[in-house]
Amino acid sequence: MIDLLARPRIGVVLPAGEESWMFATAARVLPLAVLDRLPRARVSVLVAGAAPPSPSALDCGRPPRRLEAADRTRLDALVVVGPETKVSGRGGAGACPVVRVPGELISVALLAGAAGGEELRSNRVGTLRLLGWLPDDAETAHVVVDGGDADAAISGVAAGAVPVVVSLGGDAAPLPAGWLALPGHAGVDEVIAAVASAQAHTGQHPLLAAIAAGAGVPAPWPPAAAEAAVATLTASLDEAATAALDCWRGRGSPGAIPDSLPARRLATQHAALRVELRALERRLDLATQRAEQAEAETQLILGSRTWRYSERFRTAYHSARGRLRR
Repeated sequence: MIDLLARPRIGVVLPAGEESWMFATAARVLPLAVLDRLPRARVSVLVAGAAPPSPSALDCGRPPRRLEAADRTRLDALVVVGPETKVSGRGGAGACPVVRVPGELISVALLAGAAGGEELRSNRVGTLRLLGWLPDDAETAHVVVDGGDADAAISGVAAGAVPVVVSLGGDAAPLPAGWLALPGHAGVDEVIAAVASAQAHTGQHPLLAAIAAGAGVPAPWPPAAAEAAVATLTASLDEAATAALDCWRGRGSPGAIPDSLPARRLATQHAALRVELRALERRLDLATQRAEQAEAETQLILGSRTWRYSERFRTAYHSARGRLRR
């Protein structure tokens, strides 16, 4: 189903009024999940029903904007999260398809561990190890501890694992020796990487639990429910990608890139023609210079005194030759 050349315009519509970390996680995870299916898609994060939240460090430099009625005809598909999220604008012949993602906004966090691919996840984890936010040794397991749950911080750590405290909304309290923590300025990518690569998760924060459950990390979320929700979310995103491709092709594939092999062949032919054209231009310039030089020399001869004084003899010479030929 993946079309590496397709560039459909897809809008991810999120409900307004959600908690900042919940909103930022969905705004980061869904575009990555869409790009996994359509790598060259142009994905925008939109907010339905109210003004978008103020730009912050959690939006990864791409603040969302408010959903407008014109987006129904400007975009090739809308991926809507939340059963109560309303989409403005009327449907019609020129309107793009609308695909609703089942479940609430928290359900999107189940896809956080896999969205973007394994390479992106390993790069994130490597960066956290380099910064000292995770254990330096990749063989050393770590357990993510909810910084807002003191009881879990004390009793929920497995033996031999390094506790890593994740506090959403601020710096963690003073930690025991040997414990690590994500600082308060850590973003969505760092939190996802720390939770998805953990050996286990302890605590009751719903967002951290959903990220852990979706990545297969033991968490309070029931495994069977997490697997069923992930399968449903994956199917809805596959449907959205297919609908976006169909709409994009039906509109004439704006911004499409031609097939690479014919493009390379045409580029080679174009380069060869340009080389031949430059060679012909050089030959023409050389012939023009020779003609101009010959013309200049002729004008010098015609303008000399010898040429003017010998004109009478030349005329008699040509007349005599003409009579002798008769």
